[in-house]
Amino acid sequence: MALTVGAGTAQTAPTPPIPPIPTPPAVHIPGEKIIKFKLVFEGTSNADRIDDIGGQTGGCDAQMHADIQEDVTFGRGKGVTLEFVRFKEGKHYRYGFQRSDTNPSATFNVVAKVHRTASGTGDLTQHPMATPCPAQHFAADQNPDCGKTITDNAKWGLKVKNDHFSPRPANPLGGGFGGPDQCGNPPSGSAFSTGIADLDYQWPQPSEFGYEPIPLKKMFNKHFHAFKVHFDALKRENKGRSGVQGTLVETTDDHGSAEATVRFIRVH
Repeated sequence: MALTVGAGTAQTAPTPPIPPIPTPPAVHIPGEKIIKFKLVFEGTSNADRIDDIGGQTGGCDAQMHADIQEDVTFGRGKGVTLEFVRFKEGKHYRYGFQRSDTNPSATFNVVAKVHRTASGTGDLTQHPMATPCPAQHFAADQNPDCGKTITDNAKWGLKVKNDHFSPRPANPLGGGFGGPDQCGNPPSGSAFSTGIADLDYQWPQPSEFGYEPIPLKKMFNKHFHAFKVHFDALKRENKGRSGVQGTLVETTDDHGSAEATVRFIRVH
């Protein structure tokens, strides 16, 4: 008999909860071999830009020279477990890295400490026989980010090419993107370009690392509890590029370098 409340209102039994959708089992390839490691990743990078802008604009002679330096330390602690996977395809072995947790992505979060300084000045002065010029003088280090240490995060992964690998940002960006540190940018409303502080090799896209061999002998030898692989990025440069910012001519020289270490700690 149904239970009643008050003037005979029927109370039905509660609807049972919907059972959770079962997680499909991992797909394994016949003959594959999987080894688990804790990952430690750490490195440093440097980017610098020398920027010169000059010309005439709005009755002014404009001239700016800026030298911007960015130093970054970045790393990932032991909070992620990766699986190294080897399987055979035809006559050749294939290799890969993947997360060992429920995260389907093979990426891991990297924390960076970004520090920038800048030197130089920018000036707008009256051009002879021209309309009145709103004179301006500023130092390249006037931006409030200069001298601060700014913390930022980015997703990275280990890219595999045959039996070599390389740490890379998971979301590669094109040049001229906005980074977290704007030290070196002119004041708001200035006649000079506001993209001066967008360096070619700045965080989170430092100078690219090359590929190093996967240490296969150590991967499959349990006597090696921990081992590391070091990466040095070649010093990159993009020199003497010229462009036009309205009526002003800009020339930039960019340089970048980086180094990093990937440490593998075996999970038994």
